Amino acid sequence: MTIFTSRWTGEILGNIMLLCLCADHFNRAKDIMQKIIKAQNKIIGAPSSESVEMMIDACIEKKEAKLAVVCNLFTWLKQFCKFESDVLIL
Repeated sequence: MTIFTSRWTGEILGNIMLLCLCADHFNRAKDIMQKIIKAQNKIIGAPSSESVEMMIDACIEKKEAKLAVVCNLFTWLKQFCKFESDVLIL
């Protein structure tokens, strides 16, 4: 699945991820989440907390503990941290 990051927002990618999870296409949803995490500086916005929570639940169900932890950390960083250039401010 090719995702052009310059054309898609985090919210849209999160919605697509939700659709994949609802249609029982975990591997496609996993690919989208990994793309969001890897290209987070190129994607405008972030997926909704609902889509990430559903992804975390699916990861736990599919025994993908590492991705579940990464998704949880991603959500925490997006909600509670503010980035200014290359400096992380808590």
